[in-house]
Amino acid sequence: MFAAVCDEFYRYDDQDISLVDHATSVLADERDVEHVFTFDPDDFRTLGFTAVPDDTGEV
Repeated sequence: MFAAVCDEFYRYDDQDISLVDHATSVLADERDVEHVFTFDPDDFRTLGFTAVPDDTGEV
């Protein structure tokens, strides 16, 4: 998993996305998660997720 996180981190090296957000993204991808509850909606949109509640209006 660490290698996948590092690969993603370097792929998005022009973005200010934390290593923790990248780790969450890798885990979510492995589990086919599409929606992420987050306080960093722009980061997760960049990584290809729908941000809850910003994008859905759901809480």
